[in-house]
Amino acid sequence: MPWVVKVGGGAPVEHRSKAAADRALDDLRQRYQAGAKALRTVRVIDPEGNLTIIDFEREAALKNPLLDEVRQQASVRERARISAMRATDDWEQSISRALASGLSESVVAEAAGTTLAHVRSIRQKKHT
Repeated sequence: MPWVVKVGGGAPVEHRSKAAADRALDDLRQRYQAGAKALRTVRVIDPEGNLTIIDFEREAALKNPLLDEVRQQASVRERARISAMRATDDWEQSISRALASGLSESVVAEAAGTTLAHVRSIRQKKHT
């Protein structure tokens, strides 16, 4: 079974190999970029019958350099989130150690900059 490339309401075009279908897609992509907006979406059916829909407009949008900054800031944000989780865990463990040493909950809460209820909830987690 061949590779099939279909654009909009046009007739499907069969290709003998994936390489030939890829060349056809590259040609369609270049034509889209040159202004042929009717080529926005293309359907590709592989020899096993699997359908792939290619959206050239979405591809172009994902290559926008402004998204590089968005991706970078998302990565920074995720690292900060993980770092904050580690810092919180370390903070809670220090509270648990202070409580285990016999210091009062109220003194530990004051030193930790939190409430007595929060210190009690940390104690119940049994950090060591």
